Amino acid sequence: MGDMQINYLAVLVSAIVSMVIGGLWYSPVLFGKQWMALMGMPEKPPENFNPAPLYAQAFVASLVCDYVLARLIVATNHTTAMGGLISGFWVWLGFIATVQFTGNLFSMKPIKLFYLDTSYQLVCTLIAGMILAVWR
Repeated sequence: MGDMQINYLAVLVSAIVSMVIGGLWYSPVLFGKQWMALMGMPEKPPENFNPAPLYAQAFVASLVCDYVLARLIVATNHTTAMGGLISGFWVWLGFIATVQFTGNLFSMKPIKLFYLDTSYQLVCTLIAGMILAVWR
């Protein structure tokens, strides 16, 4: 496994795409208002709120996730969009959705919040899987 050929540019692009999708997903254009209501957040953040560190940390998390997904895709020799979709789906189902579901249960948040958040993760993981499988 040490000689796996990972396309780091594809990993970077996948992470950027995830951030763009997140920006749209959690904006007022799509699900931002519902998400804020389900989270119990005020419509306007406090005046001194700086989201930049949060976005930076989320981007690093996307990079790590997409790198691991790329390693899995290379290991399974998926080189088609469908192969990437399949890999992305199983990673989402087995690791992302289950962890988010458990976190949702114990935080006693509404189940609608789980559906909203995990749907975002599904979309990102499917798209990342396609990018990483095809762009090798």
